[in-house]
Amino acid sequence: MTIDRFTNQVPVSELHERFRCDFERGVLFHREDCQHPYAGKVAGCLKRAGYVSVKINRKDYLVHRVIWAMYHGTWPRAGLDHKDCDRQNNTIFNLREANQQQNCANRTKTSNRSSKMKGVTWHKKVCKWQAQIRHREKTYYLGVFDTEIAAHAAYASKAEQLFGPFARVS
Repeated sequence: MTIDRFTNQVPVSELHERFRCDFERGVLFHREDCQHPYAGKVAGCLKRAGYVSVKINRKDYLVHRVIWAMYHGTWPRAGLDHKDCDRQNNTIFNLREANQQQNCANRTKTSNRSSKMKGVTWHKKVCKWQAQIRHREKTYYLGVFDTEIAAHAAYASKAEQLFGPFARVS
C-alpha cells in the first residue's frame, strides 16, 4: 500500500491495477485478473448521501473521484460536480471539476419553499413573488413580481450572470 504524500490519495497507477472502468457508462469494475473475491464484478456500494463509494486499503473513496482520476491520470484538484445532479451518474461526460461555490450553484431547488421554482418565494407582506440569489456570501435581492414566472426569470438571468455554465435554474 502506497499513498501519494502530496494528495494523500492512492496513486492512480494503483487504481488501474485494481479496477477497470467503463467511462461511458460510469461504472467501475474489479479487475478480472486480480486476487479479489469480487473479481469482474461492479465495484462500490451506495452510501447514505446517494454517492457510490469503494474501499481501497480500508479507506472509502467516492467512485466518481476514482473514475475521474483513472480517466485524467490525476486526482481532481478540487471538488467534482455532477452536471445533471444525479450522484449515481458517474459517466465521465457528466463530471467536471468545480469549487464548492460552483457545486452549490448547480444544486436543485430545495423542496421546503413556497414556490415550485428555484430562487423564488412568496412575500407575505406585499402578496407578491420575490426573487433572490446568493453569491460569495452576498444576497442579491432581485425584486418582487406579480407572477411566479416573472420572479423566476429574474432569478435565472442573475444566476446565468453569476455562475455561467454552473447555473442551474430548475
